[in-house]
Amino acid sequence: MLLFFSAYATVFLLVFQQQNVIHRQFVWAGLTSVLITMSQFVVIKGIASGGVLEMVTMAAGGVLGVLSSMLLHKRLLGWYRQQTN
Repeated sequence: MLLFFSAYATVFLLVFQQQNVIHRQFVWAGLTSVLITMSQFVVIKGIASGGVLEMVTMAAGGVLGVLSSMLLHKRLLGWYRQQTN
């Protein structure tokens, strides 16, 4: 489960970071970079001794991470724009 959640977090944060860069959200981009580093550390430690099951688990986490990140970023950005108008 740790690999699933760390893969989920890594992909989620990478996609969120990409959206931050596209939309020039400097503060969020800086904060997200720190979290990416931490999640990648867990992933790298986990895959060093993993096999096929771990790879499949991480792939599932990645798929859910990318989809939920895209959805959440869109909603958060919409909410933020409403608050600042």
